[in-house]
Amino acid sequence: MVTKIYIHFPFAQGPGGGGASFLSNLSESFKDSGNLVSDADDADIILFNSHHDIDGLLALVKKFPQKYFVQRIDGPMSLYNNSQDLRDEMVKVASHFLADAYIFQSRWCQQQNDQLEITLNRPSAIIGNAVNAAVFSKKNKSSRQGKLKLISHSWSTNPNKGFSTLVWLDEHLDWSKFEMTFVGNTPCPFKNIKIISAKDRQALAALLLVNDVFIFPSRYEACSNALLEAQSIGLPVVAFNGSSNPEFVEIKELLFNEDRELPAILDKLNSRYEEIWAENSEGYKYNKMSVKAQQYLDFCGELLKSPKKKEVKILRARFLLYELKVFSKIKGGQKFINFRKDFLGGGASLNTVSNFFQAGVSISITIIMAHLLTKEKMALYPYFFSMQGLFSFLAIPGHDTM
Repeated sequence: MVTKIYIHFPFAQGPGGGGASFLSNLSESFKDSGNLVSDADDADIILFNSHHDIDGLLALVKKFPQKYFVQRIDGPMSLYNNSQDLRDEMVKVASHFLADAYIFQSRWCQQQNDQLEITLNRPSAIIGNAVNAAVFSKKNKSSRQGKLKLISHSWSTNPNKGFSTLVWLDEHLDWSKFEMTFVGNTPCPFKNIKIISAKDRQALAALLLVNDVFIFPSRYEACSNALLEAQSIGLPVVAFNGSSNPEFVEIKELLFNEDRELPAILDKLNSRYEEIWAENSEGYKYNKMSVKAQQYLDFCGELLKSPKKKEVKILRARFLLYELKVFSKIKGGQKFINFRKDFLGGGASLNTVSNFFQAGVSISITIIMAHLLTKEKMALYPYFFSMQGLFSFLAIPGHDTM
């Protein structure tokens, strides 16, 4: 039996982030193997990503409650961005109430999401990302000439992408021995590092091919496509020793903990480049899209062997997601969400009068806060006083538990 998979994701043209790139490549691999369907009606499995297009996901779950929904988990984004980032709460609602199973991108990703109770004890697998080998193909030989050529890139301008490290290199590296290019978007001006605007994957691969070393200072990564792309080309990767990076960097001696370690690491590469390049010359051997796609198919195939047991709580999910949308527009909205959860507690059901009281308090707090703090207040009332809103309220006295 061929497992039919529908990928629910807002694909866009042009340069973009690693998640979009991976899912685009994954869909092509499923298409080649005959496992991709373009209509969710025909799918056995609906694969969705993190928090993307939640409204569309709600519509799919409502229409196909009998189908299996598998969530590809990213983040946690509150570590990468800031503690007030409500996207993790959206991932949590989707994972608790809409997903039947999870695919984590790394052990670090799984541990962090479990620790923050974003995910539950459901069927899961750890499957890392892969790159398009037709685009990011390995160099046939080392192309080093003259100065050691360093390259780094980022689509995001988030400080946790390691821009402070790039600034440090710009100020402290011996530029008589090195030259460096940064591709993408940066919030920092550089004196010695050349900046090139963001490129699509083909143009980016061409730039990687004419450089010698990839610098990857990002602090929080579930599984970086940028890192994998550079290794697929065959470049040694000098990476920050944190989050999931150690799981994927092939040459462990090139990991760094502090910026001041970088000159010594780069000097070692400069003096032993051919030897280290040869050590890395086979690239990231298990980083093949066909391998990762088969791991997805194997996991989904096993999932289909068991009857679906989870009850879909679409109304509860719809209210919580609506609430998050409202409070994401409020400065300090995360603090309110945390207060509400601490007040209500977890594990509640509709079996006691106190739970009805909690539900009423939840409704009242949300309406009052929205009325006082947002311009969304008028939009809230039709929802709150609709039958759907009423039943949603009665379904949400506990915030975590099914």
